[in-house]
Amino acid sequence: MNAAVFRLNQADKFMLAIVMVDGEEFEGPYYVKTPFTAEPDFGVASINYDLSDLLSKAVAPEQTV
Repeated sequence: MNAAVFRLNQADKFMLAIVMVDGEEFEGPYYVKTPFTAEPDFGVASINYDLSDLLSKAVAPEQTV
């Protein structure tokens, strides 16, 4: 089974973690519970998302429990 399809069908079991790194400094992690809404087309090698849109859906680590 395609991993992307599995993530969509089992979305409650997966989370996207975002950490922004700049040299020795970092910000995050930020967790997005359901970042993806559709499976990619067959053969897709890359999909780009707007970071600010993803971060607007993010929750703090303590809210993920």
